[in-house]
Amino acid sequence: MDKEERLLLIEELEPDINIDLTDDFDFTPDKKPAISTMKTNLRELDKRQKTPHNSGFVQQFDKLKMWVDLSENDEIIEFNFNIDSSNMFASDTPATPDTAIEEERRFQATVESYNNDTSIDNDNTFDDDFFWEEENDDNETPEISISEETVDITTDEITDTQQSTNNGNKYPDCKIKFSHKTGGHVNTYIKNDKLIIYLTGSFMRTSESLGYLTRNNIRVALDKVCKQAGFRFNANQFILNAGVYLCDICIDLELKNLERYFLAVSSLFPLASNRHRIMKFGNHGLKLKSLAKNAGSSLTFYNKGRRIHELLNRRIARTGEDINKLLLQYPSNIDNILRIEVQIYSLHDMRALLGIDSDEPSVVRLLDVLNSRAMPILSRFEAFEATEEKLQDEIFIYTKRESKQNTDLQKLSRFIRILAAERIAELAEANKPNMAQLKAHIITEYEFNNEVTINNLVSFIKEHYWDFLLYRKPKSIKLIIDLLDQVHTYYGRGVGDTNE
Repeated sequence: MDKEERLLLIEELEPDINIDLTDDFDFTPDKKPAISTMKTNLRELDKRQKTPHNSGFVQQFDKLKMWVDLSENDEIIEFNFNIDSSNMFASDTPATPDTAIEEERRFQATVESYNNDTSIDNDNTFDDDFFWEEENDDNETPEISISEETVDITTDEITDTQQSTNNGNKYPDCKIKFSHKTGGHVNTYIKNDKLIIYLTGSFMRTSESLGYLTRNNIRVALDKVCKQAGFRFNANQFILNAGVYLCDICIDLELKNLERYFLAVSSLFPLASNRHRIMKFGNHGLKLKSLAKNAGSSLTFYNKGRRIHELLNRRIARTGEDINKLLLQYPSNIDNILRIEVQIYSLHDMRALLGIDSDEPSVVRLLDVLNSRAMPILSRFEAFEATEEKLQDEIFIYTKRESKQNTDLQKLSRFIRILAAERIAELAEANKPNMAQLKAHIITEYEFNNEVTINNLVSFIKEHYWDFLLYRKPKSIKLIIDLLDQVHTYYGRGVGDTNE
């Protein structure tokens, strides 16, 4: 796969996104929980563990970058295209989305060429439909109506000149014009005879829904792309023959007091810091990404409403539009939406997280991605030990220990554990919290030389950090339990096929 065809992560696509490493974690201790409260948590977790999942859920995608090889499949997908009568234009950099500024430059160049052509009797006028006045943010452009004549063409109509001037390829390298894309249409282009369609969920947005790409609406989305690009193909055949370069899978949860959930998640993130980078996401989110050189996925939590407001504020700063009118295009509850998103940008991670068993080493099929019944968000929660099984184990140990505080020796042991837990939390906070850095700090500060002890330090640190969470962060534990329950519910636990 061409490196250019890999993922453009959101931080690459939108470089203003803040993904600096963060030490903004919540170490503020709460009141010690009553043993009855923790036993209630344990009973709830036990009950939920015994509740089966219904596999009828539909995977929601916030990004899909799809491709099909036209040199092999153009006739199969019934691809009808002529660049001259389409809304595409020839480009040496087709993978880079067109912008309003570039489109205006092309227009100005066309006008100058027209005005300088003495063989044409012109009055310095031009076609208003060619001009696009506004550079909208996030590809927020009004839909262009495409006439049937534009797309009612055949592959045979591609000229010999088009074929011969494109390095022997059957189709010219080209991309869709900026003014013919609506919001969520990142790019559609042809490069080296591969047709690539790159969409985000907002391509299917309505005033009632933030918009997602799913197996239920992908045909509608592809037909809409055809109209905007000014070509035609059979959407069903495209789905059967297309592959996927990247996908983002998301869940949106409507929650009150979102900040509490961000703080709760942040309190568990240090448990992943020995193997993951913990980063800010914008000014309102958290991102977890593996330290591995070939990391192929990441997990992000962010306030969807704040993200939308940021984009709209940038837009109205240029256009002076009324933000209240713009907000009417979005659901009214956006300020209460927690977006949880797994970004997958390697084929290896795509297969692993979506449970795709394939013999094709360099291809992941679109149909397999759309039909996946895997639970990738829950899989990525395992990175920071946020699973119901882990919480159940830790709370069981805690309640068993607390129930035995009968003798002075047992009370002393508990006191020592609390002190150790609080000191570990202090050291974690001081080390930003970086598990490798914390381990090095403890080895130096307390002069550990024993290799066995050093090798077991991370396990020791995590064990006592869990003590801190259970003794001093019970509210965070309860919020994580609630968050996990809602994610499991989305994935069909205890419900029917209700989220299609």
